Amino acid sequence: MEQFKDFFADLKERVSSPLISSFVISWLLINWPITVGLLLYKQQDLKADGFRSYYELIKGYSNWTYTALIPFLLALIYTFAFPYLKAWIKLLNAKIDNRNETNILRATSEGSMPVKKYIELRETHADLTTKLRGIIEDQSVVQTQRDGLLIQVAEFENMVEKLEHYNESLKNQLVKMEDNFKADLGILRGRWEVQRIESSELVKEEWLIEDNLVTKATNPIRSYVINNFMIDKNKQLVALHVIELVNNSLSSNVINFWFKFDADFKTLVDKSNRNIYMNKV
Repeated sequence: MEQFKDFFADLKERVSSPLISSFVISWLLINWPITVGLLLYKQQDLKADGFRSYYELIKGYSNWTYTALIPFLLALIYTFAFPYLKAWIKLLNAKIDNRNETNILRATSEGSMPVKKYIELRETHADLTTKLRGIIEDQSVVQTQRDGLLIQVAEFENMVEKLEHYNESLKNQLVKMEDNFKADLGILRGRWEVQRIESSELVKEEWLIEDNLVTKATNPIRSYVINNFMIDKNKQLVALHVIELVNNSLSSNVINFWFKFDADFKTLVDKSNRNIYMNKV
């Protein structure tokens, strides 16, 4: 079944070829007696023309020149030469149309125009000129606005660049301050014996200062976060701002200390009237 389908598909492709179809049409036209006889003649018509059958009709009008050569030549001419002839005819028509338009324009070039038509054209021209002037002015305004926006963009970019440099400078300063903070805080790191007066009684405690955390070795143990720390350039006066930790969270209990180091940096004397004395262990 597939072989029959392929056969008919190939046959259809060959028959649809321009050369084959041109040959068939040429053959039917050149051999028109055979075509008419096969399509229209009946048996009595064949006998009237002296033929006993369709075969004798075909044989009587068949020869190599009319059945093969002339139809094939006509098919070749139609298939290959006719497209060139068709293109030449179109080109000739285009030239004729162009020549006619040129002649018409040349003939009417010196013609007169009614005053009404002239006034209408002049008004149209003036209107178009006004519109064009408006468009040019609008474009000028847009161009001016664009230039202004470009200047603003450049200023913003310059400002952003300056802010970035300033931000970088602040970051560097912050890093330096943190380094200085850690370095200065190193003076306080360690264990301290603390004596303080509370309710007219002397209380002794041990404080442990590590990084930014102060831990009191009391019962219960109490911890404070050093929120701020300052020391003078001579490293004599020390200010502490601490916040108590309750359940590992910052509380509202804020304490400020103001101490003065002695000469060996091992004794801190309270200067904030809290009567606290600290000796480094």
